[in-house]
Amino acid sequence: MAKATLTLSDGTVVELESTDQGIAKILSQYNASRIDPIVGKATKKRKPKKGAKKATVTGLKERLETRITDGAFKDAKQVKDVQAMLATRGFTHSPQTISTQLIRFVRDGVLDRRKEGGRWEYFKN
Repeated sequence: MAKATLTLSDGTVVELESTDQGIAKILSQYNASRIDPIVGKATKKRKPKKGAKKATVTGLKERLETRITDGAFKDAKQVKDVQAMLATRGFTHSPQTISTQLIRFVRDGVLDRRKEGGRWEYFKN
C-alpha cells in the first residue's frame, strides 16, 4: 500500500492510503485544482520572508535522476511502474511524458531498455 499526504488551502491535512494507481488517480484529479503537486499544499502568491531561501522546483528529469541514483532502476521497470513509483511520492506525470524522458536517458547512455512481452522495460546499465 502506498501513502500520500495532502495539505489543502484551508489547512486540512488529508492522508491517503491506497494502491499506487489509486493514489495516482486521486492526485491527478487534484492536479487540475489549486493543489501544488510538488509540495502538496495549495498555491498562493505570498511575499517571501526576508532572508528566506527560494524553493527549488524540480522537474521529471531531476526526479528520475534521483530515483536512478537511489538504485530504483536496478530491476527493470515499465513506464507504468515508474508512474506508480512517482505517484507514491505525490508526483503525477503522463505515461507519454515519462516515456519521453526515459528514452532520453537511454539515448544519453544513463539507462538501457529491452522489450519484454510487447512492452519496453528500462534498467540501469
